Amino acid sequence: MGSTYEDLVDQALYSAFPVSGVKTSVRLDAIAGEIIGTKQRRFGPMPVPEVQVQIRNVIRDNDEVIRFFVPFAARKQEEGAGIDLLEFFAVRQLQCLQQTLADYGVRAEFTFRAENLADVWLFGRGQKDLMEAEVEAVEHYALSLRVLVETMLEDSYVCFEGDYGDDLTQFYRTASARVGPMKDLLQGEQHNQLIWKPFTEDQIKHYTSLYSKIYPGEDWLEMMAIYFAGVKARQELDMLYLPKDPFVFITFEHPVPGDPSNPFKLRYRTLPAKHTHHHYCPWMRRGYFQIDDLTDVTLAKYYDGSVPLTEHEYEFNGIKIQAPYYVKTVAEPWLQTR
Repeated sequence: MGSTYEDLVDQALYSAFPVSGVKTSVRLDAIAGEIIGTKQRRFGPMPVPEVQVQIRNVIRDNDEVIRFFVPFAARKQEEGAGIDLLEFFAVRQLQCLQQTLADYGVRAEFTFRAENLADVWLFGRGQKDLMEAEVEAVEHYALSLRVLVETMLEDSYVCFEGDYGDDLTQFYRTASARVGPMKDLLQGEQHNQLIWKPFTEDQIKHYTSLYSKIYPGEDWLEMMAIYFAGVKARQELDMLYLPKDPFVFITFEHPVPGDPSNPFKLRYRTLPAKHTHHHYCPWMRRGYFQIDDLTDVTLAKYYDGSVPLTEHEYEFNGIKIQAPYYVKTVAEPWLQTR
């Protein structure tokens, strides 16, 4: 048992100052620890042992280059919203990891999958004329994401599900044929008859709750059927791109109950915990800076509509990042003297 404690000591020293000549097991555990991260970067508890083993296997088999796969939306949930500081901070989280791994002599490569056709389909509500109107918004967001990623992360790139021509037409035809039957199945009480994998009873309950909140006053069941039909079409058309080489799966999304792939995803925070204990994936919220009028401390927050914002744009390598802010003032005199 003594050697185990000695390895922990060696790992702590190696993490503080990586040097050559350390034992392979110590180096592997130190690198895995950086990838799994602390609560500042990681969302949720430590990954299950199976994920930790998977990460170690990727490190062991790819000593000099570790590849990461990051699925990403191609549009904000809010109409008309573009890239903002939430996307910037999410990529910054990965940049910090990349810089840390470089200290260990490891090159980190990130492959983003922008789900452009899926978002054109969903936000176009499965209607061809509305989908054509969505192309411009989705394309602008996705291309801005590409600039952001390829500027901030070395040896990394953003791939798309397909183009907006023949791929979109084929996707539209395939998904459209499944909306009606999918809605019929969702309206039934026996959801277990939904034989189109990978949907489970728990997933359906999750999306039922989610979509009823996202689309209040609308036919949210129709939108849910459109979403599921799109997922199935992507599977059938082999648009769910995954890297061929071994990789570590990183996502900014919350886990979906019943999703069999949950245990094999490493979940990162969009904003470090020092800014806020809340967590949303970048495309589900707008972000803003909260500036303390007394201390000038600036914290990034998720916008919930409770404070008035001053709009601001930040120019970044040819793209515009929305960076609105709110100045938090303290009116009480006794607080102003602290």
